[in-house]
Order: sequence, then C-alpha cells, then structure tokens
Amino acid sequence: MSFFYDDGTNEPYDANSIRIEQKNFSVFQVMHWIDTNMLIMQPEFQRNLVWNVKAKSLLIESLILRIPIPVFYFSEDYNGVKAIIDGLQRTSAIYEYLSGKYKLKGLQYLKDCDGLTFEQLSPNYRRRIEDTQLSINMSTLLSANCFSHLDKVLNPIPRFLAHSA
Repeated sequence: MSFFYDDGTNEPYDANSIRIEQKNFSVFQVMHWIDTNMLIMQPEFQRNLVWNVKAKSLLIESLILRIPIPVFYFSEDYNGVKAIIDGLQRTSAIYEYLSGKYKLKGLQYLKDCDGLTFEQLSPNYRRRIEDTQLSINMSTLLSANCFSHLDKVLNPIPRFLAHSA
C-alpha cells in the first residue's frame, strides 16, 4: 500500500489540491489505531528506529509532566488508514512503553519512576499518558514530490530529545 501517488513529474505539488488539517487525538486513540492496523508504523519511506531507552524515557516523562511535545504529521488514505510522515520515533516510543517493551531509565525529574513499566506506574500517571492530546497534522494522499518537500523541512528528532540521548 502506498500513501503517495506518483504524479509522473518532478514539478512541485499542486498547492490547491493538498489538504492538511490540524487535529488533536489522545494517546489512547492513536494506540488503538496501531492495534487495529489503522495506523501504519513503518511505511516504505520511513527510516529505522534509532532512539535509545533513555531518549524514549524522557519523552514518556514529558507526557507525565504534561510538557507539550512537537506536532506529528500523518497521511490518511481514502479508507481511513493512516501512515506516519513525521513522528515515528515518538509514536514508537509511546507505543512500546504502553506495550511493556521497556522500563523507564534516566529520568530527569521523576526519579521515583525509574525502572518502572507502564503497568507499574500509578493510575494517575497512566491516565496522564493515555489522555495526552497529540497535535497531528493530518493530510490526504500526498504526492511523492510533496513528501520529499516535507521531509526536507521537518526535523525528524526533536532537539530536546536529540541532545539528551
């Protein structure tokens, strides 16, 4: 399945045909999309996962502390299936933590949570994570040329995490 159509040219995309809407979805909702195969985590254009456990843990700590995180970019096809354009590292870090794949490590502020899985967190902290509203720029099918442009513009690793890993 491809989330991009090939317009057969090297011309810039038609700015009048692209639609990007800013929406907020809870972490719980995005995790449900992954579980039901409505969000493709590794579309053909994405790089491999590179974040270590400390970088992932600092992101989770940010969610618990209610620190806003950068916007995500998703593409959505005509069947409602979504693909991650920008935000794979963050989405994967959240999904893996909620799935029990790693324990928090190297937290800056919530040191009492170091070594805990999602299930071991207090109910209050689990709710904070699941209720976090993610800001997602959702687009319709993009041309390969439009994605190429976005890929050059977007910073794939937020600065606050890149320097802490």
